[in-house]
Amino acid sequence: MHSNECIHARTMDDTQRDEIKTRRQDELEALQAFYGHQLRSSLPALSPPPRSGDTSNANDDDDDSEISLTGPWFIELIDNSGNSSSSTYNSYKIPTLEIRLPPHYPLSPPPSSQNASKPTPILHHVDNHNLLTSLQKQALIEELMEMYEPDMDMAIMWAERCREEFLDVDLSVMPTKAADTSNNDAAENNDNCDDKQQSLSIRFLTFNHLLYGKSHKKESQIVSLAGKSGLVGFIVYGTPGIIGLLMHSDDDEDILDFAKECSNRIGKRATVSDFEMNIAHDGGLLSSHEYDSVVVEAEGGRNNGGKNKSSSTSNKKSKSKGTNNNKGNSGNNLNMTGDSSSTPLLVNLLGADRVTATNDSVSIANNKSGLRHFDSLAELKAVLPGGVVQSILGL
Repeated sequence: MHSNECIHARTMDDTQRDEIKTRRQDELEALQAFYGHQLRSSLPALSPPPRSGDTSNANDDDDDSEISLTGPWFIELIDNSGNSSSSTYNSYKIPTLEIRLPPHYPLSPPPSSQNASKPTPILHHVDNHNLLTSLQKQALIEELMEMYEPDMDMAIMWAERCREEFLDVDLSVMPTKAADTSNNDAAENNDNCDDKQQSLSIRFLTFNHLLYGKSHKKESQIVSLAGKSGLVGFIVYGTPGIIGLLMHSDDDEDILDFAKECSNRIGKRATVSDFEMNIAHDGGLLSSHEYDSVVVEAEGGRNNGGKNKSSSTSNKKSKSKGTNNNKGNSGNNLNMTGDSSSTPLLVNLLGADRVTATNDSVSIANNKSGLRHFDSLAELKAVLPGGVVQSILGL
């Protein structure tokens, strides 16, 4: 009996392997017919684009026979087949979806390995020229994972969903040399090194309430999303609920995108208020200035009877450094001043693990993202200078 059971189990395994192979062959043939040379076995090498008329290596990466049934599969997300400039740019710069296949794909995974046996989508080169922000990239990956269903071919569905994000991308403006990207990155790094931090903003997202606990998964998701997106700040659960995000001027768009994503996930309106603070070298506050607020609605305007949500792009405020700049009559100078030996605000707001301290300076740690949890509004008020929380809440 035991021997027969073993033979039956082995036969079932062989049957499954045959079905997996057949299903993958069919899916790969469909991908090849659908995407042609834009289906690849790997990311193209970092090499200069071919000269006009030089076809010696033009198809090296396009050999369909090199694409393995075991994956991974790479699908370019911009259709360049009809683009006259397709020979003047490097395909390695094109946004690409990588799909990593678990052993049982596309069949249902064994119950003992549900998480480990799902196909994995990975996005490459979507950061070039700010095609997607880090928040948009993370949200798209999460959407793809939510689309997954066992025993279903996912490659074309995932690729077509990703391609929707790049319909308006013009290939003619993409760089044509490998050196372009590296030189630009080096220049940006140098700019960041030379740009001495003179002021810091805290962007407050206020909600009617935020609920705390493992059962409140939507609120937990936005905390996780902040960490994955490299945002640093704090969160206060309760009524009202507050999220504070520390930012530089170039973080403005990411934070507004985060506010929109929070509103959509939890179905609540977010009021976004901006305080620019002049931070002393030791992390203490010298002065603060409040600027206009922006209201961000959830999709469909669920909080205001169906009104259109506010657009974070149209309400985006240009930011200049310093505390004496003027952003209109609605600005409210809180006139909160202190000397450089005042309480280290950054440490109190973020916690010591998210702050880098030296003998004479305090700054945000580059490798520590996420939100510090305050237990109550009173605890936050004790950390921030008098009047900030009251002004944010309109008290």
